[in-house]
Amino acid sequence: MKTILIPIFHGHIARNILRTGVLPELAKQANIMLVVPDFKKELYIKEFRSEQVSIASAPTIKFSKLERFFRSFYYYFVDTETVKIVQQEQFILGNRKFRYLWSRMWTNIFGHTKVLRQVIRWFDGLLVKDIIFTQIFNRYKPDLVFIPSLTSDDEGLVLRQAKARHIPTIGMFRSWDTVTVNKGNLRVFPDKIIVHTELLQGDVMKYTDCPKDKIEVVGMSHFDYYLTDKRIPREVFFKQIGGNLDKRTIYFMPIGLSDIDEDKYMLGLLEGWVRSDPDFVNTQLVLSTHPNATKPIDYAAPETLMIKFPGVINFPGGKPTDREIIKGDMEMMASAIYHSDVVVNYQGTTSIDVSAFDKPVVNIAFDAHEGKLYLKSVRRFYDFTHYQPIIHSGGVRLAHSADELKKEILEYLKHPERDKKGRERLVREQTFKYDGKASERTAHTILSLLK
Repeated sequence: MKTILIPIFHGHIARNILRTGVLPELAKQANIMLVVPDFKKELYIKEFRSEQVSIASAPTIKFSKLERFFRSFYYYFVDTETVKIVQQEQFILGNRKFRYLWSRMWTNIFGHTKVLRQVIRWFDGLLVKDIIFTQIFNRYKPDLVFIPSLTSDDEGLVLRQAKARHIPTIGMFRSWDTVTVNKGNLRVFPDKIIVHTELLQGDVMKYTDCPKDKIEVVGMSHFDYYLTDKRIPREVFFKQIGGNLDKRTIYFMPIGLSDIDEDKYMLGLLEGWVRSDPDFVNTQLVLSTHPNATKPIDYAAPETLMIKFPGVINFPGGKPTDREIIKGDMEMMASAIYHSDVVVNYQGTTSIDVSAFDKPVVNIAFDAHEGKLYLKSVRRFYDFTHYQPIIHSGGVRLAHSADELKKEILEYLKHPERDKKGRERLVREQTFKYDGKASERTAHTILSLLK
């Protein structure tokens, strides 16, 4: 069998590729070499190693001054409303107005001048070389390299090494917001690119200068198990979390930022209604922590049902993006959505998850304190470019005040079928084909480059 080398440097990539049907499908026709951070090697060996799957430690990565110099240009390659808001957060809030004007000037120049982007990429490709992964390639001699997060600086070095050796390459963008938020732009082009949706395909074409014929739309592999796996039975689920299976259930997903004032306030509102408002009789509240939260939730009322994710693995000294979410916790969240009547959250990917189960979604679009600066307010999230199709789908309701939040929740509890067509449109646009076969399509596209 031929060998496919896959670097895995982000916890969500492990969820999207390794804990879905993608890895098993690839292993049917090729040997797989996973290159992972050394501190995760034992975890991956225990969970994924098999006759066809091997795991190797990545070398220590240290970027050269030249690499960092060229990287700095790419932050100006995308000019979206999201990028503008993020630049304002970074510089205006820090009283660095000149730095903001400087960044806007270069964003306006590079973001709208393709030839300049091409010149930077040409010099970047000519001058920046990888020597860090030389031994990995010499030892394992891959026939194909799959880059699951094309904007990752670490994985970019692997891609450079593969291109220098003329090894076929294929890559994908980790998330639906990667391009328009500009989490680092595409510096080196693989032979083929995989994307989740046609919306993301359009973003890649518009903002990375990639031609359409190099892009394959495959769907969301990590949504397959919503259709292919069974949920935890209702009686078992509510017994696990100490709930009542006969009560209506509101599932609150906190924002998960380091500033917990917003979550405290919103949770207090919901708890107060469930506890004493006659309109919420026979209703219970479920709460879960955000996987990337930096602080525990220790302010919930005793009667609030808490879903804990014990399988979210933290690593000493690691970043939130290093965290691993195991399959059991993926299923716990899926079952929590499945058994809920209404989900209350903020702007984010979970609006897609919830809609995939055809459950009503209310987005919180107001702050705990009136008059909060826009750049510190949750309101700004709803101006992000990638979230506009969600809003326009008609599949979610935005609550701009506590009164609106209460009204929307009660309306959904009475009429859960409301906005069903909007949720169907949302799922269709954000998952491409919601048929449980995205993993199969992803693997097939990757394997098509094996010669």
